[in-house]
Amino acid sequence: MPQNDQFCPKRSPINSQQQQRKQHQILEIASSMRAKHAEVHNFALAAVKPLRTAANSTAHGVKTSASRLLRAKTAVPPANSTKHSKAPPIHRQNARTTSPYRFCHSRARKNLKFTDRRRPAYSHSPLRHIAHRAGTTGTTRANRQTPSFCLLRVEFPGFTMDEHLYYETAEIVNRTLSKERNLRTLVYASSYGNKKKLLRLCCETLKYRHYLEKLMKQPGVSDLLREKAIQNNRTLLSILLYEYVIGSAFRLVPRRFAIAITTNQKAINAAVDELNRRGEGYEQEEKQEEPVQIPRYARVNAIRWTMEEVEDALSKENWVLKQMEDGESPEGFRKAVVEMTEELVYFDPHIEFLLVFHPNTQLHNYWMVTDGYLILQDKASCLPAFLANPEPYTQVFDICSAPGMKTSHLAAILNNQGKVWAIDKANDRFEVMKTMLDRAGVKIASPFCGDFLKLDMTDKKFKKVKTAVVDPPCSGSGIVKRMDNLLGVEPKNHKRLNGLHNLQVMILKHALKLPNLERLVYSTCSVHEEEDESVIEEVVMDPECGFELEEALPSWKNRGLSKFEFGEKCLRADPRTDLTNGFFVAVFVRKQQ
Repeated sequence: MPQNDQFCPKRSPINSQQQQRKQHQILEIASSMRAKHAEVHNFALAAVKPLRTAANSTAHGVKTSASRLLRAKTAVPPANSTKHSKAPPIHRQNARTTSPYRFCHSRARKNLKFTDRRRPAYSHSPLRHIAHRAGTTGTTRANRQTPSFCLLRVEFPGFTMDEHLYYETAEIVNRTLSKERNLRTLVYASSYGNKKKLLRLCCETLKYRHYLEKLMKQPGVSDLLREKAIQNNRTLLSILLYEYVIGSAFRLVPRRFAIAITTNQKAINAAVDELNRRGEGYEQEEKQEEPVQIPRYARVNAIRWTMEEVEDALSKENWVLKQMEDGESPEGFRKAVVEMTEELVYFDPHIEFLLVFHPNTQLHNYWMVTDGYLILQDKASCLPAFLANPEPYTQVFDICSAPGMKTSHLAAILNNQGKVWAIDKANDRFEVMKTMLDRAGVKIASPFCGDFLKLDMTDKKFKKVKTAVVDPPCSGSGIVKRMDNLLGVEPKNHKRLNGLHNLQVMILKHALKLPNLERLVYSTCSVHEEEDESVIEEVVMDPECGFELEEALPSWKNRGLSKFEFGEKCLRADPRTDLTNGFFVAVFVRKQQ
């Protein structure tokens, strides 16, 4: 079609000196590698041909072609590589989505073009480099066949070349297995930005860790530890093996890690086949009992907006809000959750300002959550602040407060009027709490990092504190979504439980020394009586204790252990009956004089 010169002016041809300079740079790269690898030399010389052909095209077209060619870095092929025969045709979709490599025939390789012209969404990014290596026939993950011809690995900027993810995952998995911290705490305290991707990779590595350990012990696979990229890091190797054998993201693995794995793919594939033959494949790990499906709870941040505004905003985004029929009974609550559809949102029948979403609902990146309008908090974790119920303009002490969920809940109940003292000993958790309180819009909190047992309860600045919440360090045995099931069922560690019991008693007794304290809520996310009823028993039996127990939330059916005289006054939450994390709550009130 003829063009109108007025609107489509002709473009001047590319500067010949620039063209010669680009050709010279390409030839220099090829010449430097000629002596060692003749195949790379020929590959680079072939790349000059399309550059010469493009000399008469427009400046824009030549500039784009030359820039892409200059950014194409050829990796050193194996010493034993030979000229490949023409490969059989391959299903294009599988070549792109199920393999870490792009398959390229001899003609396409000569012209630096891919046989698959349907580019992915990110293909507009410039080509960084092409890793050229010989393929070998063998089984890949999921027993797929890899043809014997040239493989081109393509890397795009800002997408998959993320070694930080794999090193961070290895660190978190090691710390989780050593019981230093729970998995979710470590993930959300990590400096890695994509928490969802990091959590997924950690969970999957832990889930299949027994299989991966057996795989690393197989002949040939253990030799991977000596690879320069692995550096004898067993956890890092297990993560990469997971991605290669089981996962679906091996094509996103950083280049030097991918080369270390694919160079030894024959040994890995043979080891996988051997474990499958012995009936020890990774499918056995998938037969573990499925965890309890707990709904996704989100607390409305009453500091940011009212419940009416929440209902209006959710309705406009096609959520269906409903009251739960017969929700106060455990049976009715479970029935409603099991039958709920993904667009349905229930108002919780026990706790005000708490919403119940479908278990599969992903809210972490939802704008209401990221902007602090909704706070993702388990229902059981909302009980302490809800039962403390401080009056506006009063002062509250949140003891062992990080990561700040209860502190923000207390501030919301106070309508951001009054004061909330918040203390925690762990520096990292304290920093997370400050960030969380800022996002929630809390203005009345006074957080500080320190040892609560060293505080003087008679200090005049605590004179106006009338309510306290104590959530001391515990075993965390009640937390379901922490994925402790990935670590396997372990027997009680009585020594550790006794140590926690003593610490919890000390913290609780110290909190009760606040001179004008009227109400205190004690809670743990533990199911062990050593941390729950036994702590309460030791405190209330103390003759110097000026407090007694109040029945906590009488409408809650699940009560404390009946073997204790005061058991009915305490509250327990159970994952299977109440669809929350395992939890324990006791409410202290000052004795009437």
